[in-house]
Amino acid sequence: MPWDLQKSLESLPLDQKNKKLVESGYCPEGDDVNTFVYAIDQRLTPETSTTFQLQNVVDEYGEKLPTPFSQTVKTGPLNPNDQYAYIGLNNEVNVYPANVPLVLNFQSVNAKTLKIEVCELDDAGYLDYTLHEYNDGFTPKCLSHVQKDLPAKLAYWKTSNQRYDVEKDVL
Repeated sequence: MPWDLQKSLESLPLDQKNKKLVESGYCPEGDDVNTFVYAIDQRLTPETSTTFQLQNVVDEYGEKLPTPFSQTVKTGPLNPNDQYAYIGLNNEVNVYPANVPLVLNFQSVNAKTLKIEVCELDDAGYLDYTLHEYNDGFTPKCLSHVQKDLPAKLAYWKTSNQRYDVEKDVL
């Protein structure tokens, strides 16, 4: 730990000290000698129980832990801010020719579903959209408008790839 961080923590109460330690990527301290603090180097699956076991532990004096230590923890629900979806579309509005299939490649993290919205416009509707898209309360004149939740391959804390054909899977 850098000396300046260590010095800045000296006079703080334990809760504030631990908050700064965690924010800086360090393990928090226990409040007494009987408190165990776990530093886990990977994220756990939400809403599951995990058991940690220690055995054959020897302290600095050569004393062995007399009985194995076991502790079960239950993780809480996934924070909605930890759900991500990425798509290769760079613009709010993307124009595609009508004579080629439109296939979208998504990448997601911690998502069970992906929400997609498609508004099909004719030439006049597209022109109207480009002229008024930033007006408050503007609603485009869609030939067809579809909102759909598509299933995602859920892999907690890992990126999963999925591909959807807009005409077959959405419209």
